[in-house]
Amino acid sequence: MTNRARVLQVVQQAGWKLRHYAAEYESDREIVLTAVKQDGEALRYASRDLKNDREIVLAAVEQTGVALCHASKRLRCHQVIVLAAVKQNWLALGCASEELMNDREIVLAAVKQNGWALQHASADLRNDPDIVAAAITCEQHPCYNWTSQWCCGQQLKDLIKGALLALKKHGVEDPSDHPDFADTATIVEYAQQWKEELSERAQLAKKKFPEGVEQKVLFYTGHQKDLQAACDLIHCSPVIAADLTLASPQTHELLQEAQGRGR
Repeated sequence: MTNRARVLQVVQQAGWKLRHYAAEYESDREIVLTAVKQDGEALRYASRDLKNDREIVLAAVEQTGVALCHASKRLRCHQVIVLAAVKQNWLALGCASEELMNDREIVLAAVKQNGWALQHASADLRNDPDIVAAAITCEQHPCYNWTSQWCCGQQLKDLIKGALLALKKHGVEDPSDHPDFADTATIVEYAQQWKEELSERAQLAKKKFPEGVEQKVLFYTGHQKDLQAACDLIHCSPVIAADLTLASPQTHELLQEAQGRGR
């Protein structure tokens, strides 16, 4: 048996042992491919050219998702490879390119596996209600502290606070006291009814203030603010509903924080 054949046999059983032979075989495509199929982390010991080989890197990340960290910069920007890595291990999202941290399919695959993957998503996706809701409702590892600065985006938190304050003014003191609000459709239906009420009030206002232009302006300013709050409530409904499924909902704390700032 030749030395190469012996090395091939060794890495078939323990891919990590490629490190002992990397000096001589790091560029041997068959040996490296065999090694990464057995242990994706063996990609660490491949040559620069083979770390840029699509087939080898894909085989590595399908076996060990975080092996993506050893791939070339070009392949860490490859959607198929990064998606495969994330599906194998959500932590691989932290090794992806910035562009793919903003890929909905990839981030959704990560947060459905572990809600805490949200911290590796782009700022845009941390402000996406559907992505945040998926992180909260992750079956095995929900992101129960989703309001953390590392998880939910500030823009989305501000929208939720505004919607919660408007709800309070509309008679809903705390959504956590309403079990039905744990369903997105219920919140949307409530907000739609609210919008219809606002529309009816706007029609009445046309007759109520025939001579008072200033009063009419003040009314419509408040009306538009309430209408925007109802729209924001619909937008944020997946997150609010998801939050209310947790043992310790965060919406109560967000409401208190919003009140404290006088929003």
